Amino acid sequence: MRIITTIWYREFLNYIRDRARIISSLVMSFTMLFVFTFALGNFDTSALGVKSIQYLLPGIIATTTFMTSISNALSVVEDKSDGFMKEFLVSPASRTSIAIGKILGSATSALIQGSIILAASPLFGMKYDLFMILGLIGGMIAISLSISSIGLFIASFVKSTMGFQMIVQMLMMPMMFLSGAYVPVSLLPDFLRVIVYINPVTYAVSAFRHLALDTTNISEKVLEKMGLILRIGNFQIKPLLSISIILVIGTIFLLLAVRSFKNVSINKVALKRGMH
Repeated sequence: MRIITTIWYREFLNYIRDRARIISSLVMSFTMLFVFTFALGNFDTSALGVKSIQYLLPGIIATTTFMTSISNALSVVEDKSDGFMKEFLVSPASRTSIAIGKILGSATSALIQGSIILAASPLFGMKYDLFMILGLIGGMIAISLSISSIGLFIASFVKSTMGFQMIVQMLMMPMMFLSGAYVPVSLLPDFLRVIVYINPVTYAVSAFRHLALDTTNISEKVLEKMGLILRIGNFQIKPLLSISIILVIGTIFLLLAVRSFKNVSINKVALKRGMH
């Protein structure tokens, strides 16, 4: 438990010290919000009783949490090249504990980033009750842990920061834009639906919208059209199931990440600079 806490705290300190990354992530999130609010100007959200910007905000919270979670795994690659990882690997600590500490550290910073957007959203007309807030925080925890596990899995076998960044960029853009965060799933062409439904961010966006918007007296047909309920064939996916799917995906990648992490060869990890 001590090694988990130590690694988590180190990741947290690295996050709060990197103000440029925190600010750039928030600027990007709000930029996407305003750009797509303008782009969706003709998209009618009145059936939900909200404006376009309010419709987009839950998706922005989800994608901000996602971006931070997967990007944070870069620290694993940096630790391998700087030599810090070798110190961890040769210590008595189990590699499972090291992996969990990394995931928790990444998830914590992602939760903070998402919470900043959540805290700012009333400025754009969002109204929350306690249930909504707790539900959104729970959803952010689920997606941050799941995506952090995916990030760790990728980082465990990538050798360079450039290689990791290239892979993340290749994954990040499709996962964001094919999640329904900016364009409702119902408006996407059928040939993209397979990608949409294997994308964990899709389920986060759908669940967050359902939790954040008042769906009282709104028909399921409208909720499906607006992406608050997903449908695969004749099967409906509502918020609780969406969160469950995210957690299942996260658990699978957690196990894969831990297994991959256990197979990292000490001889292939750099010594800490200054040590020989």
